[in-house]
Amino acid sequence: MSHIKQANEQPKDSALSRAHQIYDILSKKQSNGQTLSPIQLQAFNKAKNIIAQSDQTHPTTKKIDPPTESSPKSTPKPSKKKIIVWIIIILIGLMILIGIFSQDDTPTNNDTQTAQNTSVDNTTKTITETSDIPFKTERQEDNSLTKGTEKTMKTGINGVKTTTYKVTYDSNGKEISREKIKDEITIAPVDEIIAVGIYVAPALSDDNDKGLNSNSTPAATPSQAQQKFANCSELNEVYPHGIGKDGAKDHVSTGSAPVTNYTVNDALYDSLNGNFDRDKDGIACEA
Repeated sequence: MSHIKQANEQPKDSALSRAHQIYDILSKKQSNGQTLSPIQLQAFNKAKNIIAQSDQTHPTTKKIDPPTESSPKSTPKPSKKKIIVWIIIILIGLMILIGIFSQDDTPTNNDTQTAQNTSVDNTTKTITETSDIPFKTERQEDNSLTKGTEKTMKTGINGVKTTTYKVTYDSNGKEISREKIKDEITIAPVDEIIAVGIYVAPALSDDNDKGLNSNSTPAATPSQAQQKFANCSELNEVYPHGIGKDGAKDHVSTGSAPVTNYTVNDALYDSLNGNFDRDKDGIACEA
């Protein structure tokens, strides 16, 4: 009978030992602050009951006060590395808060523009535009032209200016900003030059002591003798009746009246080299 009783007690001792092992393992987890899963909690309670029943059957067995779910849990001390990380995070947060409160709450137009310019959907292009540079007009006095007349000596031409811009567009292709990079004169303007006549023909005189024919206009001055003419039309604008040598007589056909009121100027006539005296009568471009 004693053998049978001993055989029946061995499984009970094994179950009790297993219950103690489960209880110890799960108790440590709770002590370390770990939360037991439902299955672990069920195993913990079952082990606790087995140990409690064993205490009632064998009073000498040490009674263990099982921890409950509301038992205080010990909090593990954080490591130095975690402390340093938390300090850095706190400092960064303070810096961000300081930066936010130091700025105006209402964004300015520049802030809005900057935000638009930094959008990933914006595109920036470099473009060039051209514009005219107006030419200037220079007026020069010319004593070879009769007063009140003008002649364009050089035609003015507008220049061209090229301006380079950096333009930013939004995602819809709308221009949102423009910045001038440089101005460049591509073609320089050409100034216009206009000759303004200042010559006034001298009054007619019958005084032969001044070296004039009684039938001719006064002699030209030395400066007038240096004048150059392309043809008789230009010469007659200044000397309406032509230029002749002193004492020359106009050769005319029968029935035509000779020109007698030409301007006497031997030097000017000689400077023409006879080019404008078709009939070689000593008078050029008589009219």
